[in-house]
This record gives sequence, structure tokens and C-alpha cells, in this order.
Amino acid sequence: MQLTPLTFPAHIFNLQNNVILDFSVGGTSYAGIGQHLPVLGLQRGYVQPDIPEFTSNLGLPAYGQISLGSTDPNSPTNTYTDINGNTQTFDTVHLSLAIMVVNMRKKIIKTAIAGRDGTVKEFIALDDYDITINGVFDNPAGVAPKTDTSLLHRIMVANIPIPVTSYFLNQFGIYFIVIEDVVYPQEMGKYSSQAFTIRAISDYPTDVMFP
Repeated sequence: MQLTPLTFPAHIFNLQNNVILDFSVGGTSYAGIGQHLPVLGLQRGYVQPDIPEFTSNLGLPAYGQISLGSTDPNSPTNTYTDINGNTQTFDTVHLSLAIMVVNMRKKIIKTAIAGRDGTVKEFIALDDYDITINGVFDNPAGVAPKTDTSLLHRIMVANIPIPVTSYFLNQFGIYFIVIEDVVYPQEMGKYSSQAFTIRAISDYPTDVMFP
């Protein structure tokens, strides 16, 4: 997105120091006075919006995508060694129809003292984050999302911390998760979609903690 704000003296246009805007979004150009573009939310004190992360199925800019697996173009393959010593790989899965709940906890030792109410608290450290991801794979009518479900299953069985790219998780310092379980409910009349719930906890790989 390119944004060029130009501020002119109020007495020239009698516009109370409004900002003249000239910018483009997705190849469409816009120009005008800030307060005269309410549909875009452009007003005096305008803040440039975040850059869209991906394009939706409707062709619109969208935000909030969750990527499970490597997004590094220099190492796009996710490789690990399974419990039998065999090398396994899985593809990165991009979840565009998903929302999350993050639960933060502290490790606190509570000690009861005779003769007083309540307990004495001793703060130890922060605990792992509990993460719940609720989402759905959605395909055109009559096409079951078998490929997406299979790719997510391959991530589920991997015995390593999974890299995660998500503005929502990354803002809490979460860049790796360990998946504890995944639920795939079947729903009547929804052959072309597959809902899922992922329960995971945050993690720090040992090569990060102990270089």
C-alpha cells in the first residue's frame, strides 16, 4: 500500500487542516480529503492499516491467517525423525478460516498458614500458554476437503514443536506449539466442509533454549 499525505494550510481551503490523501489499495487508486472518505475510515489523524496477509476466496484482502509449519523460503520443507528413526516430512498448512483462544497461566505455589485466612503465594514462573484453534476447511459444493484434512493430520502426528506464524500468537511471543489433540467432528449436510479444533501448548525448542 502506498500512502502520500499532503497537509495544506487551513486558510487556503478552509478545511480545518484536513489531510489530502492520494493512495492505492490492491491496484485501486483513491484520492480526496480525509473527512470526505468515511466509507474507508479515512479521517483527520488517519492511521495506515496493516498490510493484508492473504486474499480470501472472494478475492478480497484478508487478515488473521495461521500457518502451521515453516514459512521460511530458504527452508520450506518441514523435516523430522520419527520414533522409529525414519525421516518424515510434512507440508505447511495455512488456516484462513480459523479463530483462536489463548490462555496464559502462572506457576504459583500456595501455602496455607495456620491462624490466617487465605494462602501465601510464591510466584515461580510463567507456565505454558494453552491454545485452542477452531477452524474449518471449506471446499466448493460436492468436494470434500480430504487433502487439507490429511495435511493437518500429518502435522498432528509429527513428534516435534510446530513452527507457527500468526500475528495473534506471535504478539504473545509464541512461535512454536506442541499439538496435544485435534478433533474432527462430522456435521450433517456439510460434506464439502470439515470443522476442526486444535488444542496445543506453547513451546520453546531445545536448540533455542540451550544453543
